[in-house]
Amino acid sequence: MNPPAIRVASYAMVGSHILLSVQLHNVTSPDKVARKYMGTCGYDVEKKVWEMVHEMNLPFLGQAVPLGDQLFLVRSKERDGAYAVYYMHVGQSTSGTSELSIIEVLLVVPKARPVLGELLFPLGRGRFSSVHFRSVDAEPESKLGKPSAAHGTYSIVKENFDDAIIMKQQWQVYKVAERSCPLAHPFPVVAAFAMGDE
Repeated sequence: MNPPAIRVASYAMVGSHILLSVQLHNVTSPDKVARKYMGTCGYDVEKKVWEMVHEMNLPFLGQAVPLGDQLFLVRSKERDGAYAVYYMHVGQSTSGTSELSIIEVLLVVPKARPVLGELLFPLGRGRFSSVHFRSVDAEPESKLGKPSAAHGTYSIVKENFDDAIIMKQQWQVYKVAERSCPLAHPFPVVAAFAMGDE
């Protein structure tokens, strides 16, 4: 038997629940009909049980980075991976089962500067860090210059229930000094970490 190809599309740790949405490829039922599987399942680490918590997949890609106060920074599916903020909470439905409540919160970025970075790390207290990689472009007309890694630190303040504002941005760019050893395009991430002061 060939098991279906399953990939975790998005995930988050919300309260005591680990939430997962998966993508299944080439899945057919016993009657040979292709079916599309949707929904978000959650593992309650306290009760040690799996259950469906929402009928739809999570509306973002990859990991949801916790910002505190049940807010999460994510890459939006609807906006081609642009960053968004969601309020997420797992509560009890009237039938006694766990149920996910998820609401998008408007992300306000001063001076229309988007949040950049392939990797995100929570720093606590409404702060997060990002790492954005720039490699030497294979195209001859490229003007990127030296490969580099840009590290950004952001602070988010939730003014009210309707929006979250990025109040502070700090950037540091680290360039690879040796031009004769350019990094591959695109070069893979071997390791990354973030440090923040308390």
